[in-house]
Amino acid sequence: MLFGNLFKKENSVCYDLIEISQQHVATGQMGAYLKKICEEENFLHMGYRFEKHGGMGRYVIYSLAPYPYMIQYFKDRCPAMIEMECRALQGIPHKWREWPNGMQEIYFEE
Repeated sequence: MLFGNLFKKENSVCYDLIEISQQHVATGQMGAYLKKICEEENFLHMGYRFEKHGGMGRYVIYSLAPYPYMIQYFKDRCPAMIEMECRALQGIPHKWREWPNGMQEIYFEE
């Protein structure tokens, strides 16, 4: 089986939901956005990471095991809409919690 492993997908702990430009959004604003949508939409286990695509900084928003409504929520929004929502928010401090499976989720101390 010559091509057996060639097309194998990597098993990822997280599901990438959307990515947006990092150029005008601070990390605190990204935290505020995730807190806002988690409270408004009852989303759980979310986080973000930084990536570079073609030399451009990007935030990738992900979740551990998104349910269909969560996936559709982000399909219904373009990256520019999310960026504008983030830019309108006051940045807030947040921390990270790492699960034994490697998932890193954002959390807030009240």
